Amino acid sequence: MAFLLSSHNVANYLKGLALCTDADQDKVQIDSIPAKNFNLLVTLSSSHKYLVKQERYASDGKNAGEFFNEWRIQ
Repeated sequence: MAFLLSSHNVANYLKGLALCTDADQDKVQIDSIPAKNFNLLVTLSSSHKYLVKQERYASDGKNAGEFFNEWRIQ
């Protein structure tokens, strides 16, 4: 099953990765960046910014797999 990020659960996701604290979660600003993929710009109270990217999923729960080789390009 796919884990789908949203503006409601992205702060908890970052907290689970130790990139954000409880204090940051209360003052987090989340902006959706319109693009081909699902992108969220998360600004924490400490002025750190994270761009969280996720491939869009179809109604059947599958994606195109375009991110699979993205690490090779960067």
